This record gives sequence, structure tokens and C-alpha cells, in this order.
Amino acid sequence: MQAYLVQALTHKDKTMEMSNLLDVLILVIIAGGGWYINHLTARIGRLEERINSTRETFIHKDEMTAMMDRIEDRFARLEDLLHRMMEKK
Repeated sequence: MQAYLVQALTHKDKTMEMSNLLDVLILVIIAGGGWYINHLTARIGRLEERINSTRETFIHKDEMTAMMDRIEDRFARLEDLLHRMMEKK
């Protein structure tokens, strides 16, 4: 009878140890996942800031088209001026 009680108690202790180990393992997995998600969120925030600053510094397509139109108009006027000067000679 005593052997049976000792065996039952040791079996109960082993299952409690395994339960504690599983609890710790689950805790480590959840904590690691939380850290990883936090790390990714911070990185996404930094990337969004960089993208926004890049958008602010680069010229937009509409602005570039307007600028190129003005340059082409000035070249056309210079070309006309050169043609008139050559005709006068």
C-alpha cells in the first residue's frame, strides 16, 4: 500500500513538473511573439516616416510637367530670337 502511495505521489509530481514546463514554454512563446510584433510595429512606423519625408522632398509629376513646359517655351522663344537675328544679317 505504501509503495502504491509513493508511486502515485511521484507520478503526480512529474505531471505537475510537466505542467509547469508547458506553462513556461507557452509563456516564452507568447512573450517572444509579443516582442516580435512590437518590433515589427516600430519598424513599420519608421518606414512610414521615411516614405512621408521622401514624398515631401520629391517633385510631383504635375509640377515637373509644368516646369518642363516653361523650359520648352523659353527655348522656343530663344530659338525664334536667333532666327530673327539671323534673318537681319
